[in-house]
Amino acid sequence: MPSEHTINGQRFPVELHMVHYSDDGNITVIAVLYRHGKPDSFLFQIREMTKEQAAALMAPLHGSYRHNWRPTQLLNGLTVQLYHV
Repeated sequence: MPSEHTINGQRFPVELHMVHYSDDGNITVIAVLYRHGKPDSFLFQIREMTKEQAAALMAPLHGSYRHNWRPTQLLNGLTVQLYHV
């Protein structure tokens, strides 16, 4: 499934969202965009799964969620911050 967000109009094969909630109710979402290449050593430290396990996790989802992306939308006054690490 392609990425939800784009950089200079380019979509990426995978987008990872990490959602963090603070005790006072604030939310921060960190998006990591991936392109095809060498395996990510950080992600492989976290968890590996087979294609069958991934399919089992997705099986309960409604069919439309399997392609959960949409065209890029206007910012409508929102502020987007990009950090390079």
